[in-house]
Amino acid sequence: QVIEIIASELGAELEIVSMPFELAVPARPLLAQPSPTHRVLDTSLLQTRLGYRDLVPAREAVARTARWLVENPIAPGAPEEYVLTDPFDYAAEDQLISSW
Repeated sequence: QVIEIIASELGAELEIVSMPFELAVPARPLLAQPSPTHRVLDTSLLQTRLGYRDLVPAREAVARTARWLVENPIAPGAPEEYVLTDPFDYAAEDQLISSW
């Protein structure tokens, strides 16, 4: 869903390719976990107790972040690239997809 929100915000057309976790090496940093499982945590009780409310809905926040990153590009090799865990190796991703 996140990539679809980003693509929509940026007016990009793309193909989402599903492949086994073991082959999708370029995407592993984006998963933030060592296995191909999905986890959803219910933090509603904590939010209620702390009085927390999102200032911006999650979908809008993702879209705004994508737009900001386009308007403020990160230089390849910059520290921000490491923090975002995206090495921008699109050639490797394209090669992986064509091999798949």
